[in-house]
Amino acid sequence: MHFYHHTPVALFLSCAWLLATNSVAQSLQVSNLSPARHASAASRTSAVGVTFGQSPAGTPTLAVFSQQAGGRKAGTTSSVGTTAAFVPQVPFKAGELLTATVTTPSGRHMWQFTAATTGGTGTFGGASFTLPLTPYPYGVIAVNLAVADMNGDNYLDVIVGEMGTNPSGLYLNNGRGQLGSRFASFGASTTVPSFALGDVDGDGDLDLPSFRNDGTGRFTQVVGSPILPLGSSYNRLLVDTDGDSDLDLVYTSLNALYVAPNSGTGVFATPTSLIVPEPGNLTATDLDNDGDLDLLGYGGSGGNGGLLRTFFNGGNGLFTLGATYAAPTTAELTARTPPITGDIDGDGDVDVLLPYYLDGSRVAVSWLNDGTGQLTVNQTITSTRPIMCTSASLADVDSDGDLDLLLNGASRIHVNLGQGIFGPATYLQPATSSDGGLVLADMNNDGALDLVTAQPGLSSGGPNNSTLGYVKIHLNEVVTATSSAVAQALSVWPNPVASGASLQIKLQQPVPAGRVVLRTLLGQFVQEQATIGRSTELITSGVAPGMYLLSVEAPGQPAVMRRICVQ
Repeated sequence: MHFYHHTPVALFLSCAWLLATNSVAQSLQVSNLSPARHASAASRTSAVGVTFGQSPAGTPTLAVFSQQAGGRKAGTTSSVGTTAAFVPQVPFKAGELLTATVTTPSGRHMWQFTAATTGGTGTFGGASFTLPLTPYPYGVIAVNLAVADMNGDNYLDVIVGEMGTNPSGLYLNNGRGQLGSRFASFGASTTVPSFALGDVDGDGDLDLPSFRNDGTGRFTQVVGSPILPLGSSYNRLLVDTDGDSDLDLVYTSLNALYVAPNSGTGVFATPTSLIVPEPGNLTATDLDNDGDLDLLGYGGSGGNGGLLRTFFNGGNGLFTLGATYAAPTTAELTARTPPITGDIDGDGDVDVLLPYYLDGSRVAVSWLNDGTGQLTVNQTITSTRPIMCTSASLADVDSDGDLDLLLNGASRIHVNLGQGIFGPATYLQPATSSDGGLVLADMNNDGALDLVTAQPGLSSGGPNNSTLGYVKIHLNEVVTATSSAVAQALSVWPNPVASGASLQIKLQQPVPAGRVVLRTLLGQFVQEQATIGRSTELITSGVAPGMYLLSVEAPGQPAVMRRICVQ
């Protein structure tokens, strides 16, 4: 990886944009946030709160936004002295990313956090539900997925975007992780890698930039809505760029970044273009922990290389270009996913991951944040099954409080071992392809994140020569008395173990054709030993001091892992 730094320069803005933002949002003096900024396992029921350094002038407004359920969340806001709190009317969804904005006459402050998951093991079996997609004149190719409660029944529904001018489709969830037939159609997908969902008009449901939801999942196109560049392979965002508690529209084309401010009612102003060569797909997050949302762009130059750029927000939607980093090369623009963000090492700032499109054994690379928005390469994540990656997700699939990495293609899971280091891949069984999209969400309301994948259909000239695409739902195996007993049946001692000494592994019952494998935290093989009955001995001769990952593996069963310290 190479690093390129550019002296921050203000991006070009029109006079109209400057006039619209001449009142710069001042930063509030904030002494405490609850949940903490970038928290990975925030309580789903506790109040969202902020403590100010001094009593604010006027009554604070505290709003919480979701892009998965409820839009601008319903709840009760209170303010006493130096504190303000918001109590949600219904619990947050497991694993959803939430954005809180507090506004006072003296300034604004925003932060993001992720709701906790419970009971998940990170083990996904075969698809519990499969939805064939309706063919269109030239077949159907699923290229994009979104999962959100679109009709207000507290169940997460599925939106499927299809190739070209085919309309996107909404499929409703019955609450058990099963989808009905196509409920509604709207718009053309135009090969955009992600939907922009958000409550743009503040009415408590989720809209799209050019379509308004009536609360039941029926959409009406907005007359005079912004004209988005057709044929663009880049994404769109609905994000509060100026801290005024409404969602603005941010999107890109091949040579520019656009920002369309929201009036507060879902009417967007004429977008202003910011000239940036191939800004790419965008993600919004607070990179420098200053209380506003910055942008990360993953693009390139003519498909010849990948570039990761940071754009820092001045608090009023006025962005400056930060640094540019060499990123994974991608074979096609359509393969570029938006940057994946989350606090992978638990230090209170947001880190970044990107998948490799197709690059031998390398499948993803992670960067750690120093807290100011400066990124340093942390880990190149590898796999023994190199395959095309076009979609990735960071989420707590095993409910241990940290963020794990899932990649599409062969649907593989890299568990976070702590400190932002991801272990070797565990593959979905039976093997499945998910080239068209991958989303993690609680599809049956059991608190664990389930896996939703799309398999593209193939078109070769007409409906009689096409293979249908489909959406599959794989439920996360939750902890039960039986499954937890299996995990607890593995005993390993001594730990720490002296280099050269024997490591004793005891199982509650024999594992036929099993093996014990020792790997580095980066997933590199060290040694292995076949299991012998219930007790197995692994000699650590020649193993250098350090932290390792020990796994007991058997055909057709999920691996059971332990971290081992060799001294």
